[in-house]
Amino acid sequence: MRHTAEWLLAQFPDLHMTIEAIVAEGDTVAVRVVSVGTNLGSLNGAGPPTGRRFTARQCHWYRIDDGKLVEHWAIRDDLSAMLQLGIVQRPTLARSELAPHTHE
Repeated sequence: MRHTAEWLLAQFPDLHMTIEAIVAEGDTVAVRVVSVGTNLGSLNGAGPPTGRRFTARQCHWYRIDDGKLVEHWAIRDDLSAMLQLGIVQRPTLARSELAPHTHE
């Protein structure tokens, strides 16, 4: 976890994560989070900082055994973050692609 936090903060020094909800049942904990940050560090070492901000939601699921975190799963909205950061561009569709198709 420490390595992941350091990696994220190198790319987004002002990263802020707000917990919106936590649900726990048995050995499972689910957490819904919204992340906000500005890209001021090299993105995965693949290019210069964009200087742009992003806001994206994610859900994390944890399994606890004997008081220790033993499993973690994440569902993240990386596409929204990449669009906001300018890493990927929203596709543009021609008007003909937007029209409903008819089957004959």
